[in-house]
Amino acid sequence: MLRRCASQYSKRLEAETAHAAATTATWKRISLGIALPVCGYLLYKHVLVGEEHHKVKEYISWSHLRIRNKPFPWGDGDTTLFHNPHINVGPPKEEKAEEPPKVHWITQWIWDHVTEDFESREKKRNEHISAVKARADAFLANKKERLESMHAKTNANFAQVERRPKSPDQGLHGY
Repeated sequence: MLRRCASQYSKRLEAETAHAAATTATWKRISLGIALPVCGYLLYKHVLVGEEHHKVKEYISWSHLRIRNKPFPWGDGDTTLFHNPHINVGPPKEEKAEEPPKVHWITQWIWDHVTEDFESREKKRNEHISAVKARADAFLANKKERLESMHAKTNANFAQVERRPKSPDQGLHGY
């Protein structure tokens, strides 16, 4: 019984291997006989010879097309992400007066500091240092006043405390 099962299994395995080899040969012939010539034809047609360029159609403004509730977050806000201006027709662009590019605030700050003269920079620096010193002096004076008032209150409270003499029966620590 075991021998018969083993022989049937080996026959099925040999048949499956033969089928796999035949299928591989078939798909190899299909790839070489059909796919390669088609790829060669498409290469010749589109790259080597090339077709005439598509003529851009005239734009017709239909009321139900290009409804924008808010602009797209890229580009000019009117074209889709995959817009191709050579193929896709769009509304004619209005000529706008060219605005100067916006300067970033860091660039403006650096430019202002590089182009100003040395004396004005030195004057601003000295004004800033004197303002910082004045604030520090005011802070220290306020802190000194608070400490003095706290010491005065402590000394007054300490003077009011009645000192009792220790009696001999209180022990070493006065309890």
